[in-house]
Amino acid sequence: MEVFGAMSPVARKEHKCDLCHGTIKKGEKYERWACADGGHAEGIKVHTVCKGILSDCLGFETEFNWWEIEDYVREVCSDNNLCQEDIPLSEMVVLVDAWNRRAQS
Repeated sequence: MEVFGAMSPVARKEHKCDLCHGTIKKGEKYERWACADGGHAEGIKVHTVCKGILSDCLGFETEFNWWEIEDYVREVCSDNNLCQEDIPLSEMVVLVDAWNRRAQS
């Protein structure tokens, strides 16, 4: 998947986050990316915290797949004893994002 455009709108209705699968609530700011995959264009919607995870994992790359991102979150969570393996991915994302922010400061 290759990212070729991004914006940060405020949700006018509820959406599902494409990374953590949690709900992006009406009125919440989120990230919306335009992507292409194998000649197929699509849109991605993610929480701002999930966008931080994507940025940390991808760096300056614009090509990725969701399994790599989920593996990254689970690996950081496990390697740093941040959470149990059986918690939802949405909770792992929040913990990993907070840990990444502390590590960068």
